[in-house]
Amino acid sequence: MTILDENELVRLRRENEDLRNEIASLKQALNQDDFTLTHNRKYFIESLEDICRNCNDPFSVLFIDVDSLKSVNDRFGHAAGDEILLQVAHMLSAAIGKRDILARMGGDEFAILMHDVEHGDNIRLVACLLDKIHAIDFQIENMQMSVTVSIGIANGYKGAEPEQLLAEADRNMYHHKKYKNTSDDQRIISAML
Repeated sequence: MTILDENELVRLRRENEDLRNEIASLKQALNQDDFTLTHNRKYFIESLEDICRNCNDPFSVLFIDVDSLKSVNDRFGHAAGDEILLQVAHMLSAAIGKRDILARMGGDEFAILMHDVEHGDNIRLVACLLDKIHAIDFQIENMQMSVTVSIGIANGYKGAEPEQLLAEADRNMYHHKKYKNTSDDQRIISAML
């Protein structure tokens, strides 16, 4: 049996700690959207599958689309659209709870997995998100521009099918997009919740 001296033990402990840190960094990178630094779609789907299997408390899935981002990209360039995406991601991240999960699902779409929610929590969060995002003014080429989002919600429970929850939240988001700023706007949002 080989006996290690103190210097060798210190070196091995340091190498072990470095390897642990590298593994943690790799795991984070695997689950993170490179651009917005939110979680990525893969991590969101895995988390949703896990909560559908194991959670006894109510939860919700919110699907969020940044409206008209393509026209911003076409008119002002992708740098302007990127800045809008970053600010929306930052605002969404600041608005959710510590246990909730925010992910960029792709392009201009985000999703939030809300833990331990009641029906009223959904209504308050959607109202808060809509107010905050609508209050953001972007300065692009000496023009001030407001951004809107469309939000859809699906309420989950243990045993729910993750794909069905995402599809329901996505459908509700498109209903919100279609009826936003019409007399049916509040009725549609209330029906989603």
